[in-house]
Amino acid sequence: MTAPALIARARRVIPSVVGAIGSAGRWQDGVTLWLSVAERHPDSPQVCRGLGNALFEAKKEAALDVYRRCAARFGPVLFEKNIAIALYELGRRDEARATFRRIETLRPGDPVVTKYLRLLGPE
Repeated sequence: MTAPALIARARRVIPSVVGAIGSAGRWQDGVTLWLSVAERHPDSPQVCRGLGNALFEAKKEAALDVYRRCAARFGPVLFEKNIAIALYELGRRDEARATFRRIETLRPGDPVVTKYLRLLGPE
């Protein structure tokens, strides 16, 4: 999905959170700030993650969708932990555990992964 399509979807998914971006450069919240940045820098994985992180505070399911789309577009390495944490926070523990375990095999000793796997406990 292209960045403009991603932005359009984010605006449809969370209409109560996302307001119009003021022409004077004022932002209502982190989501509108990152939408504005994404319009100017559509090919940045960091901007894509920034939008996901802003959405995470407002609506976790929408953030998970953005993280997955970012991972599909820019590669999973930059977004796997974000996806796993969103799954954890949404209560989707089995999916979160599987994702954290996959990350652990690629990057053993990652403190965030270790923390969440400890929180998740054994199956």
